[in-house]
This record gives sequence, C-alpha cells and structure tokens, in this order.
Amino acid sequence: VNRGKVFTRALKDVRDHFVGMEPRHVAAGVQRHLEEVSGAMVRHYVNKTGHRKVAVVGGVHANVRANQVIAELPEVEKLYVFPNMGDGGLGLGAAYLGYAEHQDFSVIPKALETLYLGSSYCDEEIEQLLQREGIAYSRPEDVNSEIARYLSRGYIVARFAGKMEYGPRALCNRSILYEATQPEVNKWLNEQLQRTEFMPFAPVMRDVDAHLYLKGYDSKTSHTAQFMTVTYNVTDQCKAESPAIVHVDGTARPQVIYPGVNDGMYDILTKYKELTGRGILVNTSFNMHNEPIVCSPQDAVSAYQRGNLDVLVLNSFLIVNEQSRSDRIRSA
Repeated sequence: VNRGKVFTRALKDVRDHFVGMEPRHVAAGVQRHLEEVSGAMVRHYVNKTGHRKVAVVGGVHANVRANQVIAELPEVEKLYVFPNMGDGGLGLGAAYLGYAEHQDFSVIPKALETLYLGSSYCDEEIEQLLQREGIAYSRPEDVNSEIARYLSRGYIVARFAGKMEYGPRALCNRSILYEATQPEVNKWLNEQLQRTEFMPFAPVMRDVDAHLYLKGYDSKTSHTAQFMTVTYNVTDQCKAESPAIVHVDGTARPQVIYPGVNDGMYDILTKYKELTGRGILVNTSFNMHNEPIVCSPQDAVSAYQRGNLDVLVLNSFLIVNEQSRSDRIRSA
C-alpha cells in the first residue's frame, strides 16, 4: 500500500465519490472506463503507426471484455492477446528480449500455436498411483466415447490428459467439463468446488461450430480465441442451447479448438454432439478454491475426491464415482 500524501489524499477523494453507491455499480463504472481508455489508446497508436495488427500483453488484458472492445474497433485488422498475459509471461518476455539484444531486431518470433507446453505423465506412472491408492479404475478401448457418453448423461467429468497448459487458463487438459444446458450450474458446481466465483463458466467448442454460437467470429480474433482471451456476443442459438456459459451482458469467453491442437478434446466434442446435437461444453479449471490448477496425477486425484466429482479421466484411465451423482440428484 502506498501511504504517501498524494495517494492517501487521492484515495480519500475516491472514497468520498463512492459514498452511497452499490459495489456492482462501482465495478460497472470501472469496467466501462477501462474499455473506453484501452480502446482509445489502441485507436491512437494504430492511427499513429499505421499498423493495424494489434498484440496486447499485461495483466490488464486478462479482462476479456476490454479485449473484445479493442477487437471490435474498425481500425483494428487483427487482435492477438498474449495468452499468459500477467506476470507469468515475464519469463518468456525476458527470453525474447535477450534474443533481440543479441540478434537482428527485425526477426519476429512465431506466434504460439499451442499452449500445451507443461509437464505430462505416462500411463505407467498413473496406473502405479491408482493401484497404490487402491482406486478402482477401468481402461476403455475408446475413452473419449465414454467421456462423451457420461457428459451427455449429466455427469461432471474432470479431465487430466497430456501436457499441462502454459498460462492461467485451463484449456481442457486440466479442466472440469459439464453440460452447458443448466443456467444454475454456475452456483451449485462452484459450491461443490468451494469457490465463490460469480462469473459464468466458459464454453469450449470446435472451430466448425463457432459461427453457430459466436457473433463476429472470424480471422480477426480466431487465433487468440483458442486461448480464452476474448469475449464475443453470443447468438440466440447459443443462449437457447447453452445458457450456463452466457454472461448477463450476452457475452461468452470461449475456447475454440482446432484439429491438430487438442485432438482428444476435439474428439470428445464431436462425439458429444453426435449424442446430443449440441456443440458446447462448460470448461472450468480443475482445482479447488484458492488452489492452483492441478499439475500432477496426485493433485488430480486429491481434487477429484475433495470436490466429490463424478468422473475422473487420467490419460486413458477412467474412474467413476456413481455415489456423487446420486447424492447430487437427490439434493436437487
């Protein structure tokens, strides 16, 4: 806390202005101001430089609604939000700076095509853990079909597969998945995970379905939308089919998956749509309240048990807790 005279006086002035205001109105005003200022800054520098492809980074750009405002500026041809936009991206920024200082400054780094850059675990390690913990499991021939089937029947599925994601967003390798058909899911699933989130859950969808659910989805933002870094206004079809992922302002923050990026999750979405006719699932991070996203199989087992979730997927292994779903149905 900066307790200097200037800041102390400024904070008092701010408090005086807020007397009698509801916190939600204050928050809405701050959000609106951020959108106006960031949009004006981008417009200024696009016009000044003539460069219409915009890349943004920094913790402010975790604000996906502000990113949408920037993307919708007519002056902007393309928007890229660095997917580890906060302090987590400093390491890579330092590496780029070191490279630039010793190389030709005209060399432009390639865009990140995937964020699956973290640790992974082989099936042998996972099976040893399950046997050591005495956890009953199966190993279906087509685990993705089983996942889609459980999702279509209203089960909560925690998916731990492949490499961990780089950055703050869970991109389906360390995610909890659920149907997006129930608007009340935001409340009861957060309670089950001991969270106090008020934002709606984010959707995951395939590239071939994105135009059905997102207004204005095109090449301007399609690359950065793979990383959950921008919101879109949603279509009426999206509101009707998937109310759980639509915010009060009619927007959603999607993860759009392309073939070759996360083939396992793409296959799950394909098979889920074959079963239900719907192309969207809820994707929320696999963790308990105030804990980081699970990293190891042991983390995943612990969060699965403490959250009393229905299904746990560890690579090709499937663990099902029928009791948890029965309890939830009875309480509902």
